[in-house]
Amino acid sequence: MVNWIAQWAAYQFTLEAMHIPARPAASFTAMIAVNLGGIVRVTPANVGVMQAAMAGALLAFGVPAERGVAAGFALQAIQVLPILAFGVALVGRSGLKRLLATTEADLAKVG
Repeated sequence: MVNWIAQWAAYQFTLEAMHIPARPAASFTAMIAVNLGGIVRVTPANVGVMQAAMAGALLAFGVPAERGVAAGFALQAIQVLPILAFGVALVGRSGLKRLLATTEADLAKVG
């Protein structure tokens, strides 16, 4: 339950940050539409699907489609980029060093 409330808040704050005047009902509807749209993975990271679902849901609340798509991209960036940065830092710290060491050893055997 806490996760859903936090996600709903993220949608609402993103809409506010994008200067889209939206009632909580609009952000809740967008959240439900995006989550339902994400059930079937059509594209990597659901890029495009998330934005279309968000824009479609927000149309019912008078938000122009282009603003809904922009908010969808902003929200996806907010959700993905911190985790991606953390993963890259983690891999760069340990995994990449091991991978490169293994690759160099394999190349020495071949060469």
